[in-house]
Amino acid sequence: WWAPSKFDPVKSPMLFFENGVPILPPKTADAGLDMVLKNMISFIESKLRPGGIRIFRTQSPRHFEGGDWDQGGSCPRLKPLLPEEVEELFAVENNGTNVETRLVNQ
Repeated sequence: WWAPSKFDPVKSPMLFFENGVPILPPKTADAGLDMVLKNMISFIESKLRPGGIRIFRTQSPRHFEGGDWDQGGSCPRLKPLLPEEVEELFAVENNGTNVETRLVNQ
């Protein structure tokens, strides 16, 4: 699940794989995420003991400011963001962090 905004959808689209083979033509980010989640849930359901607990966790959002991790960015925060700061920093309108995931969530 990589940020499609970092890929040119024609020259280098984001690829999803099935059985080790790229799915062509490439899926859109939301269709690919849907496929990934369905496969993940199916796998977990097939392995889970009766009465077992299911926990779903996504990756943590990128939290670098002033550039990406390899572009001089850093995480200067010493405490969690306030709710309004989260909205401002991550807002889709501001091309915020993990914008694709936030669009799917909407």
